[in-house]
Amino acid sequence: MQMTPNSTRVIIQVNGKVQWQFRQLASGEFIAHCQPLKITLESGNWSELLEDMTLAMDGVLKEMASTNELDRFLHDHGWTLMQQVPVHVSNVQFQIPFELLAQNTKHGRHSKASLHQ
Repeated sequence: MQMTPNSTRVIIQVNGKVQWQFRQLASGEFIAHCQPLKITLESGNWSELLEDMTLAMDGVLKEMASTNELDRFLHDHGWTLMQQVPVHVSNVQFQIPFELLAQNTKHGRHSKASLHQ
């Protein structure tokens, strides 16, 4: 997000938790999928994956806020906002805790880790 030096970013905390499933490819890249937000990402490394996930979740929630779909979406998932969203969402950053489930394709097992932004 491009910010001008005089603009102030408004952080909007979402009271909820998003689950992502991910796996590492033989090439070393990561693929992650978030069913509730209907996002699939591919990233070159672990730190890029975490950054891409944060940016993608913010982008989807910001788009929903700008089209008046956010309240319904949050209600449908049992999530709430910790503060009200301003009328203009261009300087808003949504933050939501997320949980990562590693997919072990060889053995069909999952391991779990919770991360907060």
